[in-house]
Amino acid sequence: MNVDRLSKTCLLPLLFVLTACGPARPSSSSAASVPSATASPSATTPGEATALSPNAGLTFSCRLPISQPQSSGNAPGAFISFPSGTITNAPDSSFQQPVPNRPFRSTKQPILSGWPEQLTFTRRYGRWLPASLPAVSPDSSHYVYSEELDSPTRHSQIHLVDVQSGLDRVVYQQGFYHVLDYENEGIYLNGTNGEFGFGLWLLDPASGALRQIASPEAAPAPFGIYLVGSGAGWLGDVAPGDQPPYLGQGPMDRLLHFDLHTKAMTPWFRKPGMQVQAIGFDSQGDPIVDAETMMSQSDPRPVSQELWIVRGHDGARRIYTGPGSIVAGVANFSSVLADDHGVWFGSNLGIFLYTSDGQFRRVTTSAADVAGRCS
Repeated sequence: MNVDRLSKTCLLPLLFVLTACGPARPSSSSAASVPSATASPSATTPGEATALSPNAGLTFSCRLPISQPQSSGNAPGAFISFPSGTITNAPDSSFQQPVPNRPFRSTKQPILSGWPEQLTFTRRYGRWLPASLPAVSPDSSHYVYSEELDSPTRHSQIHLVDVQSGLDRVVYQQGFYHVLDYENEGIYLNGTNGEFGFGLWLLDPASGALRQIASPEAAPAPFGIYLVGSGAGWLGDVAPGDQPPYLGQGPMDRLLHFDLHTKAMTPWFRKPGMQVQAIGFDSQGDPIVDAETMMSQSDPRPVSQELWIVRGHDGARRIYTGPGSIVAGVANFSSVLADDHGVWFGSNLGIFLYTSDGQFRRVTTSAADVAGRCS
């Protein structure tokens, strides 16, 4: 596994944004046919993490690469040095957009193109990549990004970029697809060849061959499979008999596990009354789940939040409850990375760290995403 990223995940800031990455699919009554979960968080005895002040108790020495989002669509890179917590900007992480609505280009040579809303720093090559953590190959030698085009018809191009040379080539340009993850076996895409549906596809970056892993019918949920990891695709729905956590698009109070090999669907986590979304994985490959309560069924603004590590479909541990003494607001956790120091979380409220002793700390108060491991 890539030493730059170890266990990595980075999500869209809100799952609802997936509707902008392709045509929305109508809700399917077949979702109710998935069996309800065999256990729920209420059946466990969770341990709640202690809220500490920034950097409290951190003794290790390393530098954590981060990217800091801006309204321009750029996200300059920086490093947080521990244990001091000092932030140092990285001038060589600069990207410019010479043509509106087209990919950004690095100011450093060789030129690397892509969308730098979230950056990844590869120590192997000493480069800031205009791609999120999941879009980088396991050896960090390549990354992938999608570009939406309207001519001659609306479609997407999947670009593969060589980090050393900057060579950017289109490896697929039919249908409409969103990049979920880049693994040794290929590039996982969420998308459609037709008007509706979010199936799961595997793209071979060498040959350009595209193979369907799951059809929309095999993954009947509002957004289909939105996360890949630990040998599974992850999706969500409202468990049979439960009230939706809100009445808007994409309510989900349950996490479902879709085995990429057997194609079996298994309920994995359920939290009635809360919007549930898997946002990443810990060092053991167990999913980390964000659960939020909404203002009301007609008002989807989140007002409270929990983070859970789900140890299989019959057990879970709560690691964070908020708002609380750490933050006065709900954190939008947009990137997750597990390394030797714990699990790092990027968010609109800063960078957080969960450690093996059960502590959940905010280590910086500036909005940022995790861009690589701390070393």
